[in-house]
Amino acid sequence: MALKDSAFSWFIQHILNPKMQKLDSPGFIVTVVSGDETKSYRRLLFLEEPLISHIEQHIVNKYKERGKQALYAIGKQFGYNYASLSNFPQIGGTDTKKFLTFTYFLTRFITTTYASAADYNVTLKNKRFEIEVTDYVVCSKNGIGYIMAEGGISGIWAYMVKDKAVEGVQLKCQGRGDKSCIIVAEPDAELKKEGITHFRNTNITLLPFNKKYKDMNTVRKVEHAKNSLKSLLDLHFFKYEKGMIKYHDIRYLMVDSNLIYIIENEIRKLPKGADVLFDICFEHGKYLQKEYGSQDYEKFINDYFPSLGWGDVFTIKKGTNIKIVLMYYPWSVYSDTSDYLIPKGIISGFISGCLSHEVRFKRSSGTATDNLTIVCEQ
Repeated sequence: MALKDSAFSWFIQHILNPKMQKLDSPGFIVTVVSGDETKSYRRLLFLEEPLISHIEQHIVNKYKERGKQALYAIGKQFGYNYASLSNFPQIGGTDTKKFLTFTYFLTRFITTTYASAADYNVTLKNKRFEIEVTDYVVCSKNGIGYIMAEGGISGIWAYMVKDKAVEGVQLKCQGRGDKSCIIVAEPDAELKKEGITHFRNTNITLLPFNKKYKDMNTVRKVEHAKNSLKSLLDLHFFKYEKGMIKYHDIRYLMVDSNLIYIIENEIRKLPKGADVLFDICFEHGKYLQKEYGSQDYEKFINDYFPSLGWGDVFTIKKGTNIKIVLMYYPWSVYSDTSDYLIPKGIISGFISGCLSHEVRFKRSSGTATDNLTIVCEQ
């Protein structure tokens, strides 16, 4: 089924519509995908495409097949919970026509947030979903795509057809020289019949949506941050074109905030995985600083990270000592066990780039009452 309507007009109508996405509150990006706020309220983040790309590249290079499996597990866990927390319809829970209509809606959403064009086919008899996308996030750049392509799409489809044995495989990829990316998601047995080699992961933890999640992540008035994603889009600091939100040459992808916790959880299982993930994020922070081109890290941290949904982010300096505070940071059931490696690493690298010497935030502490506040210290 070809998707012919205007991507940008669809994005304005369905994504920037304030009834669905709230992008105008500094520090917060939230969504109500199904229109039922009680069941589908979610906290989102916009992440830089190079961050996910570099994570995949380094993990595959260092850990080989074990690293690929870990990345695929991240993607499938993310996709499955993305669909669950968004209250996506499931087969048998709604009539076939409504299910297929939503599949169109989902593919249109993918087109306008993660790609520039898409075509898709569904065969419900075999629980098969195939999507062909152009300029799809991450994999079109690095030729890997285990998180957002194979894992993410298979996780969403596994939830929708109520079958955790659904797995995904990328048959073609722009990042490997093909004209487009083609991802197939269907039950493991069907993939075996077709002789398609693929990764497997049925060990999926279903993350709860409950009153605590809603209360901890509810939008609040911030004290320090001034910019929201919408205000920076209006000011053309960020720009939207052909299904992409960009700053300079950096492309962004919108994700459920649980993804950063899932990445940390899975990579920490690998030998010295925590150190490896921190170092990847540290280098990414230095890359961001080069794109920014200024040494004023306090202004950048306070302007940039809140607009992408990280909460009210600011610095506290006493002499040469620097602390980074992230008030109203996205909360998850994983928060109590997190070392916050991703924000800690990125901000360490960014400040190091500004000061021309290494600043590494080795400690982090989170306090949770009616919200989550993180303090990163040297």
